[in-house]
Amino acid sequence: MSRKKNLQVVFPLNSDDDFARVIEESSKYLTVIDIHQSWCGPVSAMEPLYRKAFIELDAPDQRIKFYTMDAEKLSPQRRTALAVTDACKPLFVVYKVRAFFFLLVPIPPPLT
Repeated sequence: MSRKKNLQVVFPLNSDDDFARVIEESSKYLTVIDIHQSWCGPVSAMEPLYRKAFIELDAPDQRIKFYTMDAEKLSPQRRTALAVTDACKPLFVVYKVRAFFFLLVPIPPPLT
């Protein structure tokens, strides 16, 4: 179990070609991508959740992959298709079998 805790579970994507490659690989894995602005960075609060999912799943390396991607490295066409904005809002996209499966834009909690 401790070996799994030391494994890297979130991998950076460095280009639009990398993004296209992991979409292609989503025929084998559920693919979760955190798209973020370079000045904002990926959602670090999600890494423990990714790690927990990875540790608790049977054969996780054969079932799920987690990635982060700087929005500026996406092609303009892909940014438009995913409705990527310049705001510092998390954007999570999920692909399975090379198809866009789910888009999550979390809503911040109300200020009290």
